[in-house]
Amino acid sequence: MKKHIISSLILLGCSLHAVESRIELRHREAGGVGYNTGYTSLDYFLMAGENVEYLLDLRGHVFNNGQAAANAGFGFRFPVKDDKFLIGGNVFYDMRQANDLFCNQVGAGFEWLTKYVDFRTNGYLPIGKKKHFETKTFDRFASKSVLVRRKLKATLPSIDAEVGTPLPRPFYFAVGSYYLFKQEQHSLEVGDAWGARVRADVDLGRYVTLGLSVTYDHIFKTRAQGIISINIPFEKKKCLKPKKNNDYCPVPKTRNLYRVPIMRNEIIPIQDRKKSKDPLLLAGEDDPVKFLFVNNLAAVPGDGSFEKPFASLKEAEKNSEPGDVIYVFAGDKTARNMDQGIVLKKDQILASSGAPLVVGEIAIPAQTPGIAPTITNINVIDNPNEPFITNPGKTRIHDFFVIPPWDYIFGRGYSDVGNVDPHADARDVGFEPILPDAAPHAGPVIIDNYLEPAPAQIADDWVVVPDGGT
Repeated sequence: MKKHIISSLILLGCSLHAVESRIELRHREAGGVGYNTGYTSLDYFLMAGENVEYLLDLRGHVFNNGQAAANAGFGFRFPVKDDKFLIGGNVFYDMRQANDLFCNQVGAGFEWLTKYVDFRTNGYLPIGKKKHFETKTFDRFASKSVLVRRKLKATLPSIDAEVGTPLPRPFYFAVGSYYLFKQEQHSLEVGDAWGARVRADVDLGRYVTLGLSVTYDHIFKTRAQGIISINIPFEKKKCLKPKKNNDYCPVPKTRNLYRVPIMRNEIIPIQDRKKSKDPLLLAGEDDPVKFLFVNNLAAVPGDGSFEKPFASLKEAEKNSEPGDVIYVFAGDKTARNMDQGIVLKKDQILASSGAPLVVGEIAIPAQTPGIAPTITNINVIDNPNEPFITNPGKTRIHDFFVIPPWDYIFGRGYSDVGNVDPHADARDVGFEPILPDAAPHAGPVIIDNYLEPAPAQIADDWVVVPDGGT
């Protein structure tokens, strides 16, 4: 084992004369295709070999927001027709850190380099976790549906190609095109875009390079980047015609094709797509959940939509179907048009605008936080066993302000002119029921999934109805 190690070190030492490398510190500003901020890079580029050159390219990147990316690649170049041009190939493994998505991809490239014209093309294929799908919360009500906001974040497979020229020196110009392939999930699509890119570099001496890159596609639009890089080469000086008696080496008049950097997209492109046109669906269902809206301030007749709600609970009951959500707004905060109870059908939910509601995976925030709709059932007067809400199912009764019918009809309240009126009829506009503070209030209770009124209790400050009164 030791002999093999020693032999390998001797062979490596004998070949060191053919190994050269370069370190490059570079910054790009601002965002590019599939990313929105600039980034700083540290590259290590190693070249080894004589007839056939082997390449090692390692790159690390830190975005302005602190997230990271990296590339590791291997390549080769071999001369054709006495070094008049080189043909090369490379393979890379790329990584990128992003919010909710740590992505990876493999890439492969081909290059054809001459003294005056370069051609290169690359392909990129994401692997591992490629998408992060998130269903956002409630977006808004529309018609008889709830629209939800959906978001898809996905890496984009891509290809690119460009043609470049180093003339006139010390400038370099290139023009090319790229294509971002389509990705799709949950009716959301990303990618599917052709783009164009132009770039230019200028060498300010041996160690500093300035660059400009401009791209355009219909997804990311126009992106312009300024680039500055500092190059530190570790290579032997090679003179075409060295002067006698000194070490001066003139700048070569032609570029060294073996030292041309590998040009490719360093950053995995990611696209975010948001959409709020989809109605709320339950898992495994094809039809959206239907909402019927009730607001006792609504003008009649209504159709139960958000724009034209029903004015009473009974209208919603008559026009609803199993599985519907009947969404009740606080309205004028009285039981006007909310006074005959409601019989719910199978799988229906009676929802209050005063409290949050969760349907499926979507959380709908309270539309009138802390202000609950007021309901009662005047039929209890003639039939004490009649419930306020029949078959409540998943309905949360405590999200409503439920009052006994006698408080509703003869309760103490405010008239529409703001004066206290002990005999105000709650069915009049402007009535706001006030329950006795000192007396225990007996409201309906749930028994076996039904609501029934509790026994009436007498309080000193309740209105007493004389015999024969109505």
